Amino acid sequence: MWYGEDMFATKRKEPLCSGSQFIYLDQNILDAFLNDKLINLKEVLTRQFQVVYSNETLEEIKRAGEASSKYSDAFLSLLERMNAVHISVVLDSDFHETDCVKVVEGDPREIFLKYCESNPIFNDLAESMRQIGFKVCGGRQGESLEDIAKGSVDAFENLSNYIDELICEIDSSLPEIAQKLRAENVRCFDEYKSLSEKNSRKMAEHIVDEKNWSGIKEFRQHFSLEPYRFNNIKPPNILNKIWDVMISSKKMPKDLDSIDDFFMFNKQELIPGQPFLRHQKVLGAYNILNTIGYYPDKPLHKNRGFKRATSDQMHVSLASFCNCLITADERLYKKAEAIYEYLDVPTKVMYFDKII
Repeated sequence: MWYGEDMFATKRKEPLCSGSQFIYLDQNILDAFLNDKLINLKEVLTRQFQVVYSNETLEEIKRAGEASSKYSDAFLSLLERMNAVHISVVLDSDFHETDCVKVVEGDPREIFLKYCESNPIFNDLAESMRQIGFKVCGGRQGESLEDIAKGSVDAFENLSNYIDELICEIDSSLPEIAQKLRAENVRCFDEYKSLSEKNSRKMAEHIVDEKNWSGIKEFRQHFSLEPYRFNNIKPPNILNKIWDVMISSKKMPKDLDSIDDFFMFNKQELIPGQPFLRHQKVLGAYNILNTIGYYPDKPLHKNRGFKRATSDQMHVSLASFCNCLITADERLYKKAEAIYEYLDVPTKVMYFDKII
């Protein structure tokens, strides 16, 4: 089943709904359930609501299973007992994200197995595309932006070669279609390579010590942002209040002259010309809040901390399609509430304190 704004005749901003309230659980809530905490909540959710999970949930389960398969088995059994369903963003015919989600019922173990068996070429590309973000957070010390961009281009080239192998299989039966697909494959690779190289050069122009650079550290020093300064801001209108502080510094670049520019709500940077969807805006704003230091995830300069933060922002993004997000992570809770409020996302956020 597909749910989202485009499944209705008129555009709507409400989360997906099919009779039941859809509840997205952060990983720490699943942890709590496995440790026999919040038992009443688990029973209520199972009986009265529809629990959902995503590929990011599966990724965290996969990481847990690296220590021992008993951990991943326990999480998957829990999802099965709760009759949880899997959600993912629907892609269009050009593999661009839409504002709909696909809901899949079935054994979480089978869905997890398919996720783990997915072509590693796609996983390698996704991981390589995150590395510029990791560099901005202070990771990949000793490496240049050009080095990281090259790794991303190499991963995309591997994908392009794999697609070309698939196209070869229809050369004899569908030569005209094969020719068009091959031309499109070449165009996509050339466009990605050009964009990656252009962006890395543009970023490097403004960096003095590129190999030892931390974008977050440099940003906070430029605006004289002491640790936890923004944590004292109280709702409502968190993003507006943060913006007021930022513009009062008189150091804001001219191309960031509005709150929507600052929080990356105005345009799609990754794929120019594509519509900028609400769940994508959530991702960008989550990164900005981490950068300025509003209940920041940490340590972002460490690979493990960066991966954890990446999972958190994906949870917050995907939960924007649901009726409620439940978490035991205060940092995630604070950022999600601030972003949802500004973007008028009706998803409720519930925070359970002192269970982890």
